[in-house]
Amino acid sequence: MDLFWKAAAGILLALILVLTLEKQERDIGTLLTIAVCCMTGFAAMQLLEPVLDFLYELQILTYMEGSVLKTLLRLTGIGLVAELVSMICSDAGCASMGKTLQLLASCVILYLSIPIFQNMMELIQEIMGGL
Repeated sequence: MDLFWKAAAGILLALILVLTLEKQERDIGTLLTIAVCCMTGFAAMQLLEPVLDFLYELQILTYMEGSVLKTLLRLTGIGLVAELVSMICSDAGCASMGKTLQLLASCVILYLSIPIFQNMMELIQEIMGGL
């Protein structure tokens, strides 16, 4: 939790600096925004380690295939990265590029979800066949 408060304070300080620089050097402000977003992403990854540990325990207890968990984590990562990059694009004045990336990410997520949907269909067929 301490990491969150430090990151929030750092983001607010960076915001003040970006707003100050925006009048003179918009490019430097955009680069600072990207740097802060990357640093915040690394902080978020540290906070997500216990979540990953829990998911691996859940995988073992439920006998879930490792590929399913990897796919779910990959899909989540794609969605988060797309959202972050889209926000940066919007801040840089290129909102249409950010929206296009979000559209692409949605298509990639659907494409990568096909094996999960196939497994779900097989499970439904097994359940229906057992009735």
